[in-house]
Amino acid sequence: SLESPLRGRRGGGMLVPVRSGMHSAVRARSIRGKELWLEVVGSAVYDGEGEISGLMAVVRDITHQRRLEAEAREAEERYRLLVEKANDAILLIQDGKIVYMNPALETLSGYTPEELAGTDFLLRVVPEERERLRKYHVARLRGKEAPSVYETLVEDKNGEPVPVEVNASVFNYMGKPAVFVYLRDLRVRRKAEAALRESEEMFRNLAEKSPNMIFINQGGKMVYANQECARATGYTLDEIMSEDFDFMRLVHPDSRKKVSEIYERH
Repeated sequence: SLESPLRGRRGGGMLVPVRSGMHSAVRARSIRGKELWLEVVGSAVYDGEGEISGLMAVVRDITHQRRLEAEAREAEERYRLLVEKANDAILLIQDGKIVYMNPALETLSGYTPEELAGTDFLLRVVPEERERLRKYHVARLRGKEAPSVYETLVEDKNGEPVPVEVNASVFNYMGKPAVFVYLRDLRVRRKAEAALRESEEMFRNLAEKSPNMIFINQGGKMVYANQECARATGYTLDEIMSEDFDFMRLVHPDSRKKVSEIYERH
């Protein structure tokens, strides 16, 4: 602050500035009303009798520096909010240890930040995947080729494997290299993929056992046809689904115009 006068030293009748003194940033306003930030470095000046006789100060305009610092704080806050609110789990690894994790990682793993802080990140990976990920990690830090996006299995707090998609990149943190990692929980996607496969298999079973012709025409090409199509038309399934097969071959010449109009509308 601008307070706290300092004790001086006697100097044989001369004015003697004290070496140590105040160092402060203060707000000011220019003659045009513009707000300024000034850095003030000064010392009280004493006369030969040890009485304060003045103030010696160096003033520097740090308005631009303060503006940059404020912008940096705002950017950091926006980034922090993005990380904290992200749906994907995010962690920071340095020297092989977990030094940061966002709330989504706690949701995914069941571990609290206190439980994971300072632990070896490889211990959170299923044993059979640890060596592969260790090699990726070492290569990445050495600037060598390593996949940045891949899938693996991590263990949650109950020891259950969790499929995740990893997206990792190296950056500088506190003057040392670190790895920034996104983990996307694949459990929902895997369940959806399994449900889709079951649905497709159910459709295929029903279609193959149907006494009716069932086919799927996509973009003018037959992408699926059941056995009844082959039995009723005399074409093999390979012929029906070949690139050069014309769907209109299956339609009587008298009906082709009508079928074509229906097809165009859909």
